[in-house]
Amino acid sequence: MNPNSCLILHKVRGELEFDIGEPVVFTDEEEGWIISTSGHRCYPIWAEPIGKFVTVHDDTVHWNTSIGDPFESKSLAGWQDLSDHFQPRPLPEGKRTTASELLKQLGLGPKPIPRRSI
Repeated sequence: MNPNSCLILHKVRGELEFDIGEPVVFTDEEEGWIISTSGHRCYPIWAEPIGKFVTVHDDTVHWNTSIGDPFESKSLAGWQDLSDHFQPRPLPEGKRTTASELLKQLGLGPKPIPRRSI
């Protein structure tokens, strides 16, 4: 088990969801979190090391049942203002296009249908 893995609580499609994430350093000036299994960026409101909840021994997962309330004395207020894991970002005005325009640019637009003459 990765020692950096954490059980996280983050916003996904407007709802709070649990996931497994890892803190990462993107650049000298930017740190953040990614979902370990997908590589997607995330914005946790809460994170605890996964080792606090489980241990793995001889390929068996052992759950620690005496962890108590992991949210004790931690407020989740303001989670609605978090960045969403799958929040769409609007394109700049000059970059917007319709699906049919994009298909045409990719050479995948409608093709003429050959017709037989009678």
